[in-house]
Amino acid sequence: MATMVDVDPRSSAVLDGIAAHITPQQFETWFRPLTLQFVPPDEVRIAVPNRFHQVWIERRYQTVVANAVRQLAGVTPRLVFAVNEALGAHLAPGRPEERDEFPAAEAEADAGGAGVAAVSQILNPDYTFENFVVGPSNSFCHAAAKAVAEQPGETYNPLFIHGNSGLGKTHLLQALCHLLQARRQKVVYLSCEDFTNHFINAIESGSLESFRYRYRHVDVLAIDDVHFLAEKDRTQEEFFHTFNTLYNQQKQIILSSDRHPKNISDLEERLVSRFKWGLVIRLDAPPLETRIAIVKKKARMRGVELGDTAAHYIAEHVKENVRELEGAVNRVIYLARLGGREVDTDLLHEALADLMPERSGTGPGLADVLRIVADRFGIRATEIQSRKQTKSVVYPRHLCMYLARVCTQNSLEEIGAHFGGRDHTTVHYGIRKVEKLAARDEDVKRVVEDLVGALKGCGR
Repeated sequence: MATMVDVDPRSSAVLDGIAAHITPQQFETWFRPLTLQFVPPDEVRIAVPNRFHQVWIERRYQTVVANAVRQLAGVTPRLVFAVNEALGAHLAPGRPEERDEFPAAEAEADAGGAGVAAVSQILNPDYTFENFVVGPSNSFCHAAAKAVAEQPGETYNPLFIHGNSGLGKTHLLQALCHLLQARRQKVVYLSCEDFTNHFINAIESGSLESFRYRYRHVDVLAIDDVHFLAEKDRTQEEFFHTFNTLYNQQKQIILSSDRHPKNISDLEERLVSRFKWGLVIRLDAPPLETRIAIVKKKARMRGVELGDTAAHYIAEHVKENVRELEGAVNRVIYLARLGGREVDTDLLHEALADLMPERSGTGPGLADVLRIVADRFGIRATEIQSRKQTKSVVYPRHLCMYLARVCTQNSLEEIGAHFGGRDHTTVHYGIRKVEKLAARDEDVKRVVEDLVGALKGCGR
């Protein structure tokens, strides 16, 4: 068995780069125990706790790892994995890497199958009932979910929650899963898209029996965005039999969708009928009072106490989508921490400028950001937009990405396209990099503040 004892000092830097591109839960599960070594000219050796871990990283995260190495070392790496079982001591019990949890999964992975490996997605630790703000628009959904938690498989089976995107469906599903897991229930939670992909992979790899065993031998099956079944006849057939098996065994089924079952186009009538067997409830957009409470709760979870005026201001400008409400809170907090500023009217206007119609069409554009940063560092704009990975170019490029996000109304995709055709994950990494640097380096913080000040006069 291969082992690795020396840890390359660049290992932590690469892991930081990976963390910027994935969720904290994904990082804790798949990357926290890893170590890396650089072998010239382009080989990177990665120590993993087991073969299952290796296969999952190769299939899901290889591009993320390669990009993080490329950002740090400026080379396209050749990734080589080595199993070091001692690293397994860092894995928390109950995670999907463990053989007891997935008896067939590791064998499938070793055989090259992708059907059942890591079936269940990682739950967001923030998505609990304690963190769910209850109001008149969601109290029925909340009460129904709590009732299911008390009597899974008996009360409201299936539980079908529907509503527009960003209103809290995923939060409620995962809150239920958290609670039921804590009560020793065997829970599988994933998106309908992942269910479909796992089914296709199982067909291709000849592992349908393992696939069916995994989904039909659980206490709770929670599927997010079940409207993804539309027009997928063979997946609908498979899901129909999975549903029947679990229902007949009085196992709990929890589903979410962006619409009522009867409004999901090209969905078999027998599935529509079964989805309505239990309880179908709608999640509505929260009223102002609930939005204010959500803003305060989200800020408090990030260690910030927002006053009534600030919370009211944010809630007034984000009315339909809780996810956007959380994004607005994050943006306000980031700007306040970056500049050491109070959350006053000026900062709120700056943070939420793109949500205020009277201010749309004003302010700097991407071309302004590129020009001002290029002038500040004495380099050509075309260099920032190039594929160069030298420090003298990468740092200004990351500043451009950060400033474009804070000072313009452009999306991550638009920013990436303007700065050299980069994808949104690369842009997100650059933004996080500048935030971290500015938080610990006064010189960087001063540069950012100067550039933001210079951009304020653009596009007026």
